[in-house]
Amino acid sequence: MTILSADHLLDQADGLIVGLTSGRPRQADLTRAISAAYYGVFHVCLTAAADEFVGIGRRANARYELVYRSVDHRVFRDVCEEAIKSRPRVSFLPFIPTG
Repeated sequence: MTILSADHLLDQADGLIVGLTSGRPRQADLTRAISAAYYGVFHVCLTAAADEFVGIGRRANARYELVYRSVDHRVFRDVCEEAIKSRPRVSFLPFIPTG
């Protein structure tokens, strides 16, 4: 399984904002940059989750791919939104870093 490089996605986002046009970036470039940055963060989280549950040394394993690909974007977004609340649900508290 090929794991997308978050660095490549973040470089793409940076290039869309500062490197491709002179002057202010176009709205389309800003939208694509936000999307590329989101996917960079998303894939870092997928990799971290699969590394934690299956093991970094087992990235070629079918179980690793199953864990990596099982995260739904909507659920991921919902968890992130819950984590940034000033008063997240009690069930989330053990998983949210302090500070």
